[in-house]
Amino acid sequence: MNFHTVKVWLSKLISNLVLMLFIILVPAVASGAVPFWAAVIVAAAGLVGLNAACGVLLENQPNARSKAAPTPAPQHQQLVFRVVRGGRAA
Repeated sequence: MNFHTVKVWLSKLISNLVLMLFIILVPAVASGAVPFWAAVIVAAAGLVGLNAACGVLLENQPNARSKAAPTPAPQHQQLVFRVVRGGRAA
């Protein structure tokens, strides 16, 4: 395994652990098992970990700002109108 593969696996592990932490943390605070201030600190640390994991996982994604100038809008064809008089088709 190369270093990039290890980074990706660890980032996926960290992101899954943080999401499971959030799933466990909300009911724990609601039942009173964890004080609210402790939950806020743990949630902030979890968001930092999730941000780091997503930064590693998304580092090679193309950035919208790095693209060249936008392509011009396609030219529309001139509409041709035909006037039909008489009202009845034969």
